[in-house]
Amino acid sequence: MTTTWDNDKIIEFVKGTLGCACPDEVFEKIEAGTSAIAHFAEETTRIVVGERLLIYIVFTQSLSELSANIGDAAVTGKNDRDTNKYNRFRLVVVSDNDPDCSTDVIARFAEVTGSDEKMHLHFIGTENKDAKHLRGIMTYQDSKKG
Repeated sequence: MTTTWDNDKIIEFVKGTLGCACPDEVFEKIEAGTSAIAHFAEETTRIVVGERLLIYIVFTQSLSELSANIGDAAVTGKNDRDTNKYNRFRLVVVSDNDPDCSTDVIARFAEVTGSDEKMHLHFIGTENKDAKHLRGIMTYQDSKKG
């Protein structure tokens, strides 16, 4: 199978869901793929917009598991951002859990990020209207079909 990324959906997600106010020319170059983060069972979606904005999208069923591993995601994202000289890092957590239960996750993320104002944490419920943006970002195609 090959993975095809829908740039229009990425732009809609970044601007609409995440509230990015970057100028349109930033969206002329979008890179998307997957990346592995220690202690996360599923691959993480990694998006770079305009060589400025780095986004990791993590899908999880358990906020307690996420809480235990959020530091790994934050450090990996920070290192990726700094190494590649991106401006901002946004970690998006997609979960069925109530975001009100995420206090521990937020606290652990803040421990790692400290006063770094260019690192952000977002929560999106899988049934939330904003999750529809995520469902359309990545489509799978059978590589054997032409």
